[in-house]
Amino acid sequence: MWKPQPAHLVGKFNPEGVRAYLRHTFAAARRHGCSLEIILLDTHSCESHPERFDEWTRIAHEVITN
Repeated sequence: MWKPQPAHLVGKFNPEGVRAYLRHTFAAARRHGCSLEIILLDTHSCESHPERFDEWTRIAHEVITN
């Protein structure tokens, strides 16, 4: 189980930063033969921008499929 840093959802949303963060984690899991279950916590801290969850999820799906 992996609990990503929720700070990526607050402040100025940075899709490239999220992408790099996910790539790093997915590469480490792949190197060690691990499966990941992603649990996004502290979902109340999105600064009234719930669409960021959709964007974060879209980016995660994109990184996983590539």
